[in-house]
Amino acid sequence: MEMEKHFIGLILFATCVIVNSQTRTLSDVEYFCGNKPADVVFMLDSSNSIWGPDFQRQLTFVNDVIGMFEIAENVTRVAVSTFSSQVNRIFFLDTYVDKWSIQRQVSSIRQEHGYITNTGMAILHMRHRMFSDQHGARPGVAKIGIVLTDGQSHNLAKTVYEAFRAKRDRITMFAIGIGDNINERELEGIASKPKEEYMFKVDGSRPWTPSRARWP
Repeated sequence: MEMEKHFIGLILFATCVIVNSQTRTLSDVEYFCGNKPADVVFMLDSSNSIWGPDFQRQLTFVNDVIGMFEIAENVTRVAVSTFSSQVNRIFFLDTYVDKWSIQRQVSSIRQEHGYITNTGMAILHMRHRMFSDQHGARPGVAKIGIVLTDGQSHNLAKTVYEAFRAKRDRITMFAIGIGDNINERELEGIASKPKEEYMFKVDGSRPWTPSRARWP
């Protein structure tokens, strides 16, 4: 749960523009930022390169993170998609506005086992569809994209380019590496800067413990 607390603290931090540089704990960020509204989109790697138990851990992690948000129409909204060779939208930002419905839907997600990891297309879909006004994205609200993957996409250049375009559109990008064969170069290309705050690598042999993360 400590990782989730740090992670939520950093997400909240990303919604603030005037916060002391030493403020990184969940309670401190909430104190300074007042839990400002955010639109948060999770993109979950569902390809064959993700070990089945690791995919289930993704769902547990997402639900734990959601459990720490204040979910409401005017506070935090959440959307989820999975991706492999294609993108499978689970729900948009305006589909659910209560925590229980979101967590129930996340728990029901099944792995698709696609043979290609099309991360670039997933980020493009996130930017165009998941963060569209038509599907619940709000003007003036912080946009947070969270990509969970092993970083083994079939087109590294496209993935990095689409992540660049997302960041150019003022979407704060978190990259969470899954398993034991992570492509750190790709994760760095996805994540916002500095990578120490927006890129995490998870050891697949232990349940969601960061194997390397330098906290400020």
